Amino acid sequence: MITIEELEKALKVLETRATKGSDLVVIGQYKILGIIGEGSFGTVHLARHIPTEQLVAVKILEKIDNPLLDSEIDIAKSLDHPCVVRTFEVLETTDKVFLVMEYVHGRDLLHHLQESRRMREDEARAVFHQLLRAVQHCHENGIAHRDIKLENVLIDLCGRVKLCDFGLGTRFTPGQKLEVQCGSLPFWAPEQFLEEGYYGDKVDVWSLGVVLYTMLMGQFPFRGRTWSRLQAQVSKGNFILRRYLSEESKSLLALLLTTDPEHRPSLARVLRHPWLRNTQAHLPPRHTPLYQPDPDLIKVMTFWGFKPNQVWEALMGRRFDATMATYLIIAAQREQRSDPTGQMRHPIPGPPPCPSPAGAWMCTNLRKSTSLPTRHPASCLPAELQAQKDGIKCTTSTSTLCLLSAPWIQSPKEEEEEEEGCNSSPLQPAAANSSSPDTAATQDDSRGWRKIKGRIIRVLQVCCCCLPFLKRRSGRVHPATGDASTTHLQSMYVSTELGSGFCLI
Repeated sequence: MITIEELEKALKVLETRATKGSDLVVIGQYKILGIIGEGSFGTVHLARHIPTEQLVAVKILEKIDNPLLDSEIDIAKSLDHPCVVRTFEVLETTDKVFLVMEYVHGRDLLHHLQESRRMREDEARAVFHQLLRAVQHCHENGIAHRDIKLENVLIDLCGRVKLCDFGLGTRFTPGQKLEVQCGSLPFWAPEQFLEEGYYGDKVDVWSLGVVLYTMLMGQFPFRGRTWSRLQAQVSKGNFILRRYLSEESKSLLALLLTTDPEHRPSLARVLRHPWLRNTQAHLPPRHTPLYQPDPDLIKVMTFWGFKPNQVWEALMGRRFDATMATYLIIAAQREQRSDPTGQMRHPIPGPPPCPSPAGAWMCTNLRKSTSLPTRHPASCLPAELQAQKDGIKCTTSTSTLCLLSAPWIQSPKEEEEEEEGCNSSPLQPAAANSSSPDTAATQDDSRGWRKIKGRIIRVLQVCCCCLPFLKRRSGRVHPATGDASTTHLQSMYVSTELGSGFCLI
């Protein structure tokens, strides 16, 4: 077992070599590969579990001036759900805490929407149902997340959803009102603006409504450029719904975005909504209970020098030490290979991220907040690490996170015009002075080929992000509400990221 002195020594080596980007540092049974996130309370590193060669995320938190540290550690240890990022091990020194967590190969919901603009209802239903199950598990254990947003919803390559970042989470009892104002402003509930106390579970339900709206519409429901305007919009609860949405999805959005917290539904009621029917197949299998250790996994661990009674005591006592971490990592590897829903589920569609230069892994614009500990596109490694057998491909990711001024956002009027334009394209009749029927047939054939060519180009525009000659050109002028009027809110929203959300105590 690693001692505190060894941890502090390894941490000093890590700090001195962080700027060089050459030598690797070993902390306990983990080999640190590089920084993938950075916030006001600490950093997140990509690491490799040496016995199993499994990639993990190591979140290093400062103990000083971190009032929510104890709550985050307590929540990380208590949650055990397939749709929540799992904690493997917790290490502590005199001034720092190391959280070894599950690493998700994929991307967050924000980056998916930035590439695909919005999600189809069947695709959004599969993602949102898993997210509901994760938040329901939190509420059943008396935990409010309080920072549910697009960046904290991770989607792996098989479409499995993982809820992460409980840095602002807290425990609550039924009927208890919370006082600490925290979270990201676009996801705030009306009662949070009043600063008179709020129910933690009701605030999470409102944030889920904002997430679902953004998934289906490609924009936020409330986009005031100042605090007062945003508060007025959220308090009224008026938002725009496009015609292509089904009546069931409109009903669910109206239910989630209920301004009165007393009438806002519980997650048990939300899961019974007709829009969420037939979604059980999207859920990954449950984790193996720790109180029922798998004999086959214990046999594997004996080959690595662990004693059976040592493994049993670590699991029963929930010690979150090296022994328990090794067992959980092996179990996670086996569950990923034997997950039948993962075999049937299709990956989230969209173009792959473009590779970045080999030496760009230390660029500051790739360092994300600690709310993004496991996002694959943000993890860039040196060129020599990429050349290794199990190296991770260095990819770039968008550093800006505000959707309000994203180029793929359209107003509802523009969306209706686009749909009408796509649906109303009848072929023009042949000219009256045509020389022969063959000429008219040739013109019809040319128009048909132009339509086919246009469809091919549209498909390539969606699938190929690296071809400059396929960039879409549009002569339309976007309304001011989607550009200048959201600049101030964008700056407010971006400023929340370095602290894993906006927090007023």
